[in-house]
Amino acid sequence: MALRLKFNEEQLRQLRSTMRPALDKSGSPVVSARGGYAVLEPNPEGKAWRFLDASKEAPTGFGVYVGKTKASYEDQRKINGKVMRFNVGDHRDPSPDEGQRQAL
Repeated sequence: MALRLKFNEEQLRQLRSTMRPALDKSGSPVVSARGGYAVLEPNPEGKAWRFLDASKEAPTGFGVYVGKTKASYEDQRKINGKVMRFNVGDHRDPSPDEGQRQAL
């Protein structure tokens, strides 16, 4: 099961591998009471992570990959039984809306 998170545009621009989503004891993402956005916590290992966009406007399979050097929008599709991921672009260049349009 993929991690589904919702971030505002300012949070998206600040994504780095030094931060990761906070998870509760059951493994579910911790969200803020205001807006339902994901809460970030330090990621001491700097391990790369990815998530699917949980916002209502996001197309199915649209997400973000956060690596050690950059973060990028990606589109995830199942083709012939295999999950394929396609890079849509750097998360800082287009707005989330533009990235979602490119993923369609």
